[in-house]
Amino acid sequence: MGLKDSRMFHKYARTAFDEIDMDKTGRVDYKEVCIGILKIYDRLNATFPAHVIAPKRTEMLDMCKKYDKDGGGTIEFEEFLNMSKVLVGNRKKFTESLVWRYFSVLTLKVVVCPLAAGYLLQYLRSVGAPLAHKVPAAPLASMLETGI
Repeated sequence: MGLKDSRMFHKYARTAFDEIDMDKTGRVDYKEVCIGILKIYDRLNATFPAHVIAPKRTEMLDMCKKYDKDGGGTIEFEEFLNMSKVLVGNRKKFTESLVWRYFSVLTLKVVVCPLAAGYLLQYLRSVGAPLAHKVPAAPLASMLETGI
């Protein structure tokens, strides 16, 4: 089960929809849908270790027209949920998708930084840098990860 099929994503979508459905009719207009999608992205970006760029307004409006089954200019929750899943999971460029962003951040944190720290310590020890033998690799990897 992927992120867009998870209970967490459904909860974020429901919360965003309920927040923008001010009159509690169960239907929202296209402008409100754009606000709701941005709320989902804000919550996802606050939850996960990578920032993902939200779709452009024109992209969201095109999706509203596509998912508005009756063409009345409003979206119900199920339409909003399906549209949100597509916007989050199927971006034009794979490198802009949530999957790619989270994979790249985790790869950096779990593989690249620890390897770089190990090689850096190995080099420092080989050139006889003072105190290089006392520096553990984990804190150095953490510093590389944060850019310090």
